[in-house]
Parts: sequence; C-alpha cells; structure tokens
Amino acid sequence: MLKGLSISALSGDSLSLPIPSGGDGYLVTEIEGLDPVPVALVSSTYAQLDGERYHASRREKRNIVLHIKLRKNWWSTTIDYRRNRLYSIFVPDQELELIFD
Repeated sequence: MLKGLSISALSGDSLSLPIPSGGDGYLVTEIEGLDPVPVALVSSTYAQLDGERYHASRREKRNIVLHIKLRKNWWSTTIDYRRNRLYSIFVPDQELELIFD
C-alpha cells in the first residue's frame, strides 16, 4: 500500500504528498501505470527439435498518470497558486523523480 509520493523536478522544485489523505491542498485520487509493463521476447524455434532459442527481450515503455485534485477549502494557499506550482513541477519533456513510499 502506498503511504506517500515525493515528486522532484530537475529545477530543484519538489512536492511531497501523503496518500490517501493528501497534503498542502493536493489530493492524489488515482495513480495509473504502476502495473508491470509488457515484455517483447524474440526467439526462434529449432528445425525438427523441441524448444526454441532465446535471442533478446525488451520492456515496453511505462506511462504513469497522476490524478491530482485541488482542495477548495485549503486555508493557506489559493487554488491558482497550487495549480501554478503543479505547472512548474510537471513541465513537458523534462524528467521527474517519483519516489513512492
């Protein structure tokens, strides 16, 4: 069971979210893409023999989707501030470090 999620961007900005209660006005409702990824195997069979020969394998890419709600009744910051903070962390074509507790 997941207890928390820490997100760090290359710019140094980070966000720590407890799951499932949420924190700082953010609530993680669902995380998709944590299941095992499919694997493509390449092998060839032997002529007139049982079995096959393994050549190579590779994993398919992983696509993690976070569903984050912004709480309306959070007292310390506005929804606009929290949304802009998410935009500063989740920049397209930049790497993120996700740490699941």
